[in-house]
Amino acid sequence: MTSLQSALQLLRNERGQKTSDLQQLDTAISAVQLLTRAGTNSPKRRPGAKRRNISAAARRRIAAAQKARWAKFRAQKRRHRLGSRQK
Repeated sequence: MTSLQSALQLLRNERGQKTSDLQQLDTAISAVQLLTRAGTNSPKRRPGAKRRNISAAARRRIAAAQKARWAKFRAQKRRHRLGSRQK
C-alpha cells in the first residue's frame, strides 16, 4: 500500500507542476496576443458590445453618393484625356 500511496503522491506533485507550467504558458500567450493586437489599427470592440446596424435606406444613400463620386472622378479623367489629345 505504501508504494501506491507514494505513486499517488508523485502523480499529484506532477499534476501541480504541470498546472503551474500551464498558467505560465497562458500568461506568455496573453502577452504575445497583446503585442500583436497593439500593432493593428483596427478598432477593438468590447466583449458583448452590440454591433451597430445600418438601415437599407442609409446603405442606398451611401452607395449613391459613392457612385456619384466615382462618376465625377471618371468625368474629370475623360476631360483631362480629351484635352491632352487636342494639343
